[in-house]
Amino acid sequence: MGTAEHRAGFDAGDQRVCQSPHYERLMPMIIERIDLMAAISVPREELPAQVTDIIKELVQEEQLSLNANEQDLLVNDIVSRVRRAADRLAIDETKGADART
Repeated sequence: MGTAEHRAGFDAGDQRVCQSPHYERLMPMIIERIDLMAAISVPREELPAQVTDIIKELVQEEQLSLNANEQDLLVNDIVSRVRRAADRLAIDETKGADART
């Protein structure tokens, strides 16, 4: 999936929950690493751990300082966005299938 298509699944208008100063820097990098189509099939209870791993990798790569509270808020924000985007993709696929029948 191309970057533009990939980001299109995320609602840019979603209100930001995490107020970390690193949010704006991390968000595009996190989105690029998350495959929405794969996220649809990930069990809901596993998604936070996967997002946490991505954030930890990026924090280390970018040499950022993120406290536990900021990380938790960022994880919750991203997981929420991924789930909404995955739900929208699933609905769009259902509508597309209905139109073809």
